[in-house]
Amino acid sequence: MSRLSAFQRPVLCTEWLARHVGSDMADTLPLFKEKDVACYHWGLVQGKTQTWLPWPDIAHHPENTGLWFHDVLMADGRPYHEEEMALVQTLSKR
Repeated sequence: MSRLSAFQRPVLCTEWLARHVGSDMADTLPLFKEKDVACYHWGLVQGKTQTWLPWPDIAHHPENTGLWFHDVLMADGRPYHEEEMALVQTLSKR
């Protein structure tokens, strides 16, 4: 991050949520806020793109059964994890 901040330009991270490999909202979003990094979340609602499913090259472990890879909302609009949405609300406040 320090290398990028040396350019004194906005930083936008477009690939950051990958629950199966340990990248989750609880760890990542507070860090983004602390470092003033914007993030874009491209997998939002469980649907045709199937981004809740892990990529084929990611190892599947029994403890990850049922774990969504990327999406945050179910097809009916309910959150995949209530705690994640509460975190988003908390961090969105100024």
